[in-house]
Amino acid sequence: MLRSQDIAVTLKYLLVHEQYPTFEEIAQTIGMTASNVHLAVKRSIEAKLLEQPSKRSIKPIRNNILEFVTHGARFAFYPERGGMARGMPTAHSAPPLSAVFMPDLTPPVWEDANGNAFGTTLEPLFKTAAFAAQQDPKFYELLALVDALRIGKTRERKLAADYLKKRLEDNWS
Repeated sequence: MLRSQDIAVTLKYLLVHEQYPTFEEIAQTIGMTASNVHLAVKRSIEAKLLEQPSKRSIKPIRNNILEFVTHGARFAFYPERGGMARGMPTAHSAPPLSAVFMPDLTPPVWEDANGNAFGTTLEPLFKTAAFAAQQDPKFYELLALVDALRIGKTRERKLAADYLKKRLEDNWS
């Protein structure tokens, strides 16, 4: 059965183009252990979100990822909201959707003492999402888009799905 952290690891593999990193290298960039990354990859392969064409390569199955995240993430990884706290903006309050939507008075945030916003906390897909997002802006965008699909209203979800589709097609402009 997939776990929310498996989606995060799967999203990280979307950003790999040429040389495939080791589990340890992925783990260091997202703040997980290599064994958790290995298990996440194994579950994602079983769920047909990733494939392993050879012993040293792991590739995302982009259409399956788009379909699952767009239509299933909000049900499988339903959003858990908390109180007000300092944190890192997510969903429609983070790039790329923050350029389209008016700022919220209480934006959704991943709780983080080093965050630059004050808003309503949203439990991220995995515990170290804020750390991982700070390491890689493109990964941050993917995580924020998934959160917009999890918590957004119809218009936000539609736009998030469109942005995600463009990114899955390697069109980051």
